[in-house]
Amino acid sequence: MKVSRKEVTDRLARAIADLRMEEANKSLNDAIETGVPVSDIIQNGLVRGMEIVGERYERKEYFLSELVLSAMIVKSSIRTLKPHLPKEGREISGKVVVGTIKGQIHDIGKDLVATLLETSGFEVYDLGSDVPPEKFVEKAKEVNADIIAISALLTMTLTNIEKVIQMLEKEGLRDKISVMVGGRAVTKEFADKIGVAYGETAFDAAKIAKMLTKKKWQ
Repeated sequence: MKVSRKEVTDRLARAIADLRMEEANKSLNDAIETGVPVSDIIQNGLVRGMEIVGERYERKEYFLSELVLSAMIVKSSIRTLKPHLPKEGREISGKVVVGTIKGQIHDIGKDLVATLLETSGFEVYDLGSDVPPEKFVEKAKEVNADIIAISALLTMTLTNIEKVIQMLEKEGLRDKISVMVGGRAVTKEFADKIGVAYGETAFDAAKIAKMLTKKKWQ
């Protein structure tokens, strides 16, 4: 009996949420072999699975060890998916510094963003997780970046994003380097308040980066 795309991605999400690595790998390969679009696999499989993990963590059903294991499963899945992501030309390419802001060690969302930016033709400088505000600015200056992309999942880390903006202003770089933000703790209202671009999903980040670089060179 033919399995629907939704059944395949639901199975992948459940395997991630239940921390079953072998089942997650099998479901991922099934999704690829049956032609499920990579965007569906990521959004309805990987992202949904991590959302369930986050919900269980908030209910204190999961703890740090479960978060670490789920992150390992998703990172492995991203590596498997990477060759299947469509590669685009570099007509609208640019340099992007990415990282999760200081106070945030969870970096799955950031990893997805970095991967999608790379496959969209951008040169990505990944600073990792728990990155101090000054490191974003220093790296952006070093590589002459077009964009700084910051991820945050905890509300308490938002003040550090504001510090990045303040540092860019102090360095006279606010009009030269665009900033985009995303992650569970970030809202469009917050992004509008500090004057930066907002992406609700990892896929939004690649689209926004293209728009920002287009605008810069117009």
